[in-house]
Amino acid sequence: MTSSKFASDYDLGTRRAVTPRGRGFELVVTPRYEQHYLEQSYEALSADLTVNLLHGRELFVDVGAHCGFFSLLAATAHPGLQVVALEPVDENHQLLVEGIRRNGVEGRVEAVRAAASDLPGTGRFCIAEASDNCSFYPHVAAAPLRTEEVATVTLDSLLAGRRGIERAVIKIDTDGHELAVLAGLADTLHAAEDLRLLVELNPAMQRQAGHAPEDLLAELQRLGFEIFLLDDWERRFFRLRQPADWKRGCREDAYANLYCVPHERALSVAIFSHSSGLQGAERSLFGSVRMLVQDQGAVCTVLLPGPGPLQERLESLGAATLCAELPWWCDWSPMSAEVVRYREERGLAALRLDVLPRLQQADPDVVATNTLTLAWGAVAAAALGRPHVWRVHEYGELDHRLAFFAPFDQVLRSVVASSNLVVTPSEALRRTLFPDLHPARGRTLGPWVEPPPDGFTAAPAALPRGRARLGILASLVPGKDQATAVRALAELTRRGYDAELVLAGHANAEYGRYLSDLAAELGLAERVLLPGFSDDPYPLLASLDVLVMSAPHEAFGRTGIEAARVGRPVVMAASSGAAEILEDGRDALWFEPGNAADLAAKLVALLADPRLGRQLAASAGRTVAACLSRARLSALEVEVLKELRGAPNPLRRDPVDTLVATLAARGET
Repeated sequence: MTSSKFASDYDLGTRRAVTPRGRGFELVVTPRYEQHYLEQSYEALSADLTVNLLHGRELFVDVGAHCGFFSLLAATAHPGLQVVALEPVDENHQLLVEGIRRNGVEGRVEAVRAAASDLPGTGRFCIAEASDNCSFYPHVAAAPLRTEEVATVTLDSLLAGRRGIERAVIKIDTDGHELAVLAGLADTLHAAEDLRLLVELNPAMQRQAGHAPEDLLAELQRLGFEIFLLDDWERRFFRLRQPADWKRGCREDAYANLYCVPHERALSVAIFSHSSGLQGAERSLFGSVRMLVQDQGAVCTVLLPGPGPLQERLESLGAATLCAELPWWCDWSPMSAEVVRYREERGLAALRLDVLPRLQQADPDVVATNTLTLAWGAVAAAALGRPHVWRVHEYGELDHRLAFFAPFDQVLRSVVASSNLVVTPSEALRRTLFPDLHPARGRTLGPWVEPPPDGFTAAPAALPRGRARLGILASLVPGKDQATAVRALAELTRRGYDAELVLAGHANAEYGRYLSDLAAELGLAERVLLPGFSDDPYPLLASLDVLVMSAPHEAFGRTGIEAARVGRPVVMAASSGAAEILEDGRDALWFEPGNAADLAAKLVALLADPRLGRQLAASAGRTVAACLSRARLSALEVEVLKELRGAPNPLRRDPVDTLVATLAARGET
């Protein structure tokens, strides 16, 4: 007799539609599952990873679909995707079909009422009290109600000849029957170009089926897969090198999903970020992770100093995030010896007690550090014996006027000595900071700049109109030299042009006051606007007539690329890193850094001839599409990282090595 807890599991008269937490589709469920999907983000890491793995793919197969959470998640997220959902239990199948209809995806989701197995035909199936615990074997967590005969199919026969099968994503959740499902998929696996699997591991149900959990992992490895166990509660990855390693991330009485990647395509990356915000370097990091996960199916673990908008966005990509307070090895003003020692001790403690144990679980192929401000990625890479990439996004002293814990030339030597590869976004930055860097140890790789979100359209620039709107999107710090733009605005008004200047970004308090005072002194108080920082630059860019990039030492200048994406002309300092992409007179207008009169002259040229601005913006759009295409940058990104897999860590005695030696002296490496 069914217990009261499960009384309505098969009562379709009680069914209702819910929108799972954090998702945008409707799921039809019986009452017990309503809170199941509403009170938690169901299998959050697995779901986010699945959505992103399907980017650019044509086929998703959901084996053991139950009421269709993963099938509907995939179909509603990817309008061009075909989905095959297998569910043998009649009541579950009916809920699945109704969910397909409610979400309007009937033409793209095929609901198959059958169980996947190693042979076609029929088999005795155990209907459990809990409708999500039905299986070919009695479930350990729910008593059996009855057995019934169900149709069985092999995935080889069901999927043969379907479009996209060579690069499909297949999710298998069959409570102990996974080995038989894989046996029925053997021909497809042999022929597939890049097939990814998400396989549920339920140790108790593997034993119910008559084999050990290790047998499933051994078979997946025999088939050529590297395996990552997904901890959906803690949002982290466990790399399983040996079949018995599953015990590191899953209890005997629990379950977890296994992400299975063809060995030659597997890539696990750990990235250290100095910030959880969404300024330029952080957006570049997000773009890299997006390409790695969506285009390459890589496993990404990002170390953040704490919660913030970057964490939320990274998790939406199916990346794991770990928060730990790792202090910078620099500051906005010089540090005393006592402060340096305190930061070293605090960082070493966090690394030893928190970060390294969690990174060892992820077992990355490569460790990367994002920006000059943080040294702990290099320390962790050395401690783990993994290759290290240092992505340098800034000049350090010249642009942000940062004060480091050692003389800056020593810091730069340390960056090179502790890295297998130093990556800069522009040749100008590389030549300035690392003029003697061996070509094999350095790469110039511009960041992928995300286009505006789907549905975003920018109206053409409004020039000529009553008041021209100029803008700079950058932190308000002396190194960005907004003061030159304020003086150029004064020159424009002196010549009779009606214009205003928007200075958008996080403000250094002292420099922000200086800019406000300068504007007031020049009679421009109501023409210089300081709206603060915006997570999304595109609405603000679309409101401008001209984007100005005034920083004399701009490592890249991604706002110039963003402006090109919304058809806005750019006037930039000739020394900007973006000048290596946007040519003077063709894609943008250059001015002499720090020369307000020259900047004003270039702005006058645009204000006097709106057609010139449209021509420059159109050409810049074509240049960006050719030089900074996602396909090109994604291929380069993964090429750089895969070249380093298995390379030894290069660390020698230097300031970073001192920290590693301290760690080793304590018996932690």
